[in-house]
Amino acid sequence: MTVGYQKRSEEMAEKKEHVIEMSHRLNLMRSEKFCTNELKVLDKYMSRINPRDKSTRKVVFTLKEFQKDLGINDLRYKTLRTNVEALLGKCVFLPNSETGEFIAFQLFKEVELKKDSTKGWIVTLDCHDRAVDLFFDLAKDGYFSRKLKYSMRLNSANQIKFYMLMKEYEGVGKKKIRLAELIDWQYNLFLLQISFRHFCHHSEYTQC
Repeated sequence: MTVGYQKRSEEMAEKKEHVIEMSHRLNLMRSEKFCTNELKVLDKYMSRINPRDKSTRKVVFTLKEFQKDLGINDLRYKTLRTNVEALLGKCVFLPNSETGEFIAFQLFKEVELKKDSTKGWIVTLDCHDRAVDLFFDLAKDGYFSRKLKYSMRLNSANQIKFYMLMKEYEGVGKKKIRLAELIDWQYNLFLLQISFRHFCHHSEYTQC
């Protein structure tokens, strides 16, 4: 009986890891500088934290997994360092359309590479102190859920952002978005149109 319960608990934990709970405020961030692989690392990070427990803010990757998610094929230390510096240097902007004000800060503050006695080389990713509320205060602005596997299948930043946008308004049924708003979100509309079929095929929206 105990073994069966433990197995079910492990299966639930594994399933939970593949679900992203994302705050509406975080989804509205302007993140035009994030490349495809950096957005996938962000999604993997969100799938592993417990957004109701700030103590889970440090997420561990194996080095191999981290390199794969960042799209690093060159295993040299210099290449890894260059990609880490780029990830830590990315800022997000949270604008206030009514006042014209905005707040800008980094999403991640620290990447630690070390050798674990049992897991081998691991990478620990920690969010910026200023970004903690974006990841862990879901009650403030509400949130929506989506599955990690769908965004990991997509092959461009535009597709991932569009998928987030569709999930944001999924329960609404119909949502009109001004062209200026899409441009402000930094969507490349031409590339988005070209890749729309790929997006539909590899996401949960298979009826596009």
